[in-house]
Amino acid sequence: MDLQVFLLVILSLLTINAIVVGVFVVLLLKEFSITLKKINLIVEDVRLLAGTVSKPVSTIAEFADGLTSGLKVFGFLRSMGRGRKERD
Repeated sequence: MDLQVFLLVILSLLTINAIVVGVFVVLLLKEFSITLKKINLIVEDVRLLAGTVSKPVSTIAEFADGLTSGLKVFGFLRSMGRGRKERD
């Protein structure tokens, strides 16, 4: 009879332990879900911030390209003007 009582106590303790571990796993998964939602919000904010920063940078790059092209045209016209003065 003592063996049956001992096994019943062990089985009860294992059952309680499994229930406690199950509850902790559920709580852990809830916390993990909340953390993933926060990370998703942070990633979205970073994506929006990067888009906001990239627009002015591309505008500055386009301005620099236009300025370079304008200076090349100005240099070409200036060299053409020098060529005419030398012929005259």
